[in-house]
Amino acid sequence: MFENILGQNRIISQLSQEIAHRTLPGGLLFYGEAYTGKLSTALELARVLTCKQQGAWSCNCSSCRQHRVLDHPYILMLGSRYFSEEIAAAGNTLLHSRSEGARFLFIRAVRKLTRRFDPMLWEGNEQKLKKIQDPITKLEDELENFYPEVALAEENKLEKILKKVSTYCKELEKVVPRDTIPIDQIRSVNSWVHTTSSNQSKIIILENADKMGDSSRNALLKTLEEPPEATYFILLSARKGRILPTILSRVRQYYFPQRDTETEHRVLQKIFRIDTPEYRDLRSFFLAWRGVPVEKLRAHSEHFFSYVWGESEWEPEKLDEFLADPQLKVYFVPFLKELSEALSEYMTDPDRPLPVSYEVLELWSRKIKTALINFEHYNQAPDLLLEGLLYSMKEMV
Repeated sequence: MFENILGQNRIISQLSQEIAHRTLPGGLLFYGEAYTGKLSTALELARVLTCKQQGAWSCNCSSCRQHRVLDHPYILMLGSRYFSEEIAAAGNTLLHSRSEGARFLFIRAVRKLTRRFDPMLWEGNEQKLKKIQDPITKLEDELENFYPEVALAEENKLEKILKKVSTYCKELEKVVPRDTIPIDQIRSVNSWVHTTSSNQSKIIILENADKMGDSSRNALLKTLEEPPEATYFILLSARKGRILPTILSRVRQYYFPQRDTETEHRVLQKIFRIDTPEYRDLRSFFLAWRGVPVEKLRAHSEHFFSYVWGESEWEPEKLDEFLADPQLKVYFVPFLKELSEALSEYMTDPDRPLPVSYEVLELWSRKIKTALINFEHYNQAPDLLLEGLLYSMKEMV
């Protein structure tokens, strides 16, 4: 069990013991930074819970075979995700590896998106689902080309198929609610877990659970208080602090720490067949597939702090160029992450004297988080947020 989860030994040990002793709760929260293996762990836990044997990694029962292609009928997946990046990365792996493992990796990457369109989740909204049924059907037809029992197309033809799949996926991704989990879907889940009769466990995975609105949270609370037998709600979040205390009190919490660089490079090598450490970490790897120039953003962040600290003269054209970039909305959140990491490095580098107190550094950290919230949840303009952040931090030096 859990052989595919690297660098989270404490979590895996805890979950394994709880499964063995039958003490696994009906509500679980996996929280921690992005790219720490939360969804992979949730899916592997779902496989083990529904396995018809003993949950061994190599099990070939009908349930485990369905899990390998994310086609199990008693798993529901809700919430937003970085679908396009993962699908592109998995497609590139398949193109260069052509192994059975690469086939499953690609199929699962696509199904993480298409499972958001399970008809049960769209009850009462069938008209909208009908409008996107065509790309879903075409996607499923194309996925048949990637199953291990089918001969894989030659490289040129395979590239064309992968591009076609990518086009369909991007069309579908636009329909997945990015800023919330709709209350209609939570109500459909509540109805499903209470009315569906089965001898198998039922697992509901909610990604970015912190993005649920008040109505969705309240609807979920009722079921989390007393989940039906053999029903498991697995909530995933990178921002535990934004989840209601009433929900936190009803789930067991599992913290996924950031993996070290060596382990992240092992993930890149083992899963995505990246043999050379050309990427700083998993985050840089996935952002590169979104077209985000991470190293350029790091250079911007260092220049940003050089000006704030007073270590260099300000070159306004650099900021103006960055603010005028048509992709600023795409770059803004990764840039704030680079600012946070650069700030952390300043705070932990014993060889760099700090021109301000740690209290000021803490205030800056809060300002960066506030800018993120104002961008993601209040739709404020990134250029204005960035300018305000720069000058307010400068005033505190």
